[in-house]
Amino acid sequence: MPKLEVLPGRPPKQALETFRDALSLPAEDLTRANEWFKRNRNFIEHFDLNEVMKRAADETKLDLTEIGPLFTVVANLGLLVEEDAKLPLVAEDLRTIGLTDTQVSNFELLMEGLRFPEGRVASTTVQALQTGLPRVVDFNAVCDLRAVFEATADSSESDERVTKLIAAVPTVILTLDVRQESGRVESVVMQFSEDEFSSFQKRLGRVALQLAQLAEFNKATIL
Repeated sequence: MPKLEVLPGRPPKQALETFRDALSLPAEDLTRANEWFKRNRNFIEHFDLNEVMKRAADETKLDLTEIGPLFTVVANLGLLVEEDAKLPLVAEDLRTIGLTDTQVSNFELLMEGLRFPEGRVASTTVQALQTGLPRVVDFNAVCDLRAVFEATADSSESDERVTKLIAAVPTVILTLDVRQESGRVESVVMQFSEDEFSSFQKRLGRVALQLAQLAEFNKATIL
């Protein structure tokens, strides 16, 4: 097999099929996606790519099943196009790994005017963030009133006590969808009382202040 010029290695079979499907979309869909990516080159910096993909689908009028694979293409292949000279090299690598001339031409259309000068750094950073620790990929929070009865349903108390409502406690129920390093997604459900959630919010606010300081420090530092 010929040597790859830019790609770090031959992609897994599943990834290759995703590339093929994405790059077989109609030219007008690829053009709309290209325009979106040019307006949102920093998409790779977002922690919650699922939310970004939903926004991209809405703005491009493409289905999530179409825009999702295009994100995969840009995140894995497009970021390697750091300058104009890299595009033909990546294109040749795509032919080497088995993409058709039409699919390669569609990749060039998707990348028209779209370059990532620090693409390798961004790609490596994202891979590092996704390795070693579980990631929150989605979340949901709802307010509820938790009913409190005089006796629990599994107790031996009378029906009168079991059905006697004595309080309704405001609560927040937070659900986190967590992707393990294996790829398996698990849901973690937590309940907060009103005071607990207030304390939680305050701590998150202070963490947000720290995060803002880190972001400013990062901008001023050459990695």
